[in-house]
Amino acid sequence: MKKERFFMKFLKSKNVLAFIGVCVCVGAYFLFCSAGEKVILEKNNKNQNWFETNLKADALYKIVVSGDYDKNQEEDCIKPSQLDLQSGFIHASYGRQSQATVEKFFKDAPKVLLIELDKNVLQQEGFDVKDEQNKPGGTFYPHIYKVKHLPQKAIRMVLEYTR
Repeated sequence: MKKERFFMKFLKSKNVLAFIGVCVCVGAYFLFCSAGEKVILEKNNKNQNWFETNLKADALYKIVVSGDYDKNQEEDCIKPSQLDLQSGFIHASYGRQSQATVEKFFKDAPKVLLIELDKNVLQQEGFDVKDEQNKPGGTFYPHIYKVKHLPQKAIRMVLEYTR
């Protein structure tokens, strides 16, 4: 009963307008920020399905240790891995492959970043994205060719996975 009276008083008071104003401002802030700022999510250690929950199965991801991404660099924001340099292309994974990639190549890294890339932007920038087998008869992975740098504008989102 007390809760109902409090709620009714609240609805009749000027506080309702202030509350609505705050909600509108907060909503506008998140809408504005999400348009220009990359989102970084952290792993919830209790969530066993983090990869399935947070990644899009068919989206393109470059996976790096946290120190190999610099959000302040416009044109060269992702440092290529040693394997990328040796191979002559950038190794990537689809969301559905990312957990296996992290477990195989980043098993000792306490924190990795999964950087979602926009395939259309990469192609507009002159990069070739090809699905190729990692070995004869093996799994097809996306490889990015003609890369001198990965531009910030090709990044849709950055997700942080912490063990």
